Amino acid sequence: MASYPNVALSKARPAFLAQPLIFQRGEGTLRAKKTPQRVALRAKHVALLFFLLAGTFYSLCRAYLFLISWDKLAIRSVQVVCDRPALKRQIDLAFEGKSLGNILLCDIDDLRTQIRAFVRVKEARIRKVFPSSLRVEVTERTPRALVQGYGLTLVDEEGVELERPATADAFELPVLADQNDFRNGRLEKLSLAWQCLDDLSPAERARVAGLDLTGPGTVGLRFRDDPVRIKLSDRGFGEKVRFYEERKAEWENEFGELEYVDLRFDGRVYLKTREPLEKEVP
Repeated sequence: MASYPNVALSKARPAFLAQPLIFQRGEGTLRAKKTPQRVALRAKHVALLFFLLAGTFYSLCRAYLFLISWDKLAIRSVQVVCDRPALKRQIDLAFEGKSLGNILLCDIDDLRTQIRAFVRVKEARIRKVFPSSLRVEVTERTPRALVQGYGLTLVDEEGVELERPATADAFELPVLADQNDFRNGRLEKLSLAWQCLDDLSPAERARVAGLDLTGPGTVGLRFRDDPVRIKLSDRGFGEKVRFYEERKAEWENEFGELEYVDLRFDGRVYLKTREPLEKEVP
């Protein structure tokens, strides 16, 4: 049986079939890559590098020694910035006549520690002002109350004791008292006192003469212009004080002059008069 080639099929070959590639050498001349020469490191090169490094370090050392011994970089003045003149004078006197040395060698952290040793200093920020001065910015501890212990002592917000005042009236601050002289739970009691004062209005806070913190979680409040003691719990200070102010006249009209008002219990009020009421015998 004879076979005939399918001419139609050969003509319908898909166009994407690539023709066989034929390798052809380029017409240019091929050049061989040259191998880079290795430079031999000789003794004179090592010696030159050594002397170059030694000279650099020697120059830096000489420059450093010159700077730390230069008179123009010696600290000659200290500027103290403080809102309290008395404290500023104390710090100025501490620096007076003191040699602080070169400004580059001055230990800022050590100076800050020395300044914070002053009782009234809460924080100190020190900045070097080139070429020869320091700027010291002092944040002062502000007294917030007087603590009754072995005498009266000023304390700040953190409970740090500052100094003994000449008179309590000179500061117009509330006196914090504790029958146990704050030997137990001192920080907790002071925190309760601050909460009470913060909850009052500015006008009410200015009238506070003292707080009795003897009982745990209890505040005995006394105003300068009112002899009645107000017993409060550990919350709702301002609300209860205003409730007392609104009802005081009514209570005294009905029961007589009050010695204290106990508002520690929700929904109940306990009153104690200065003189017991005489009951009418029928």
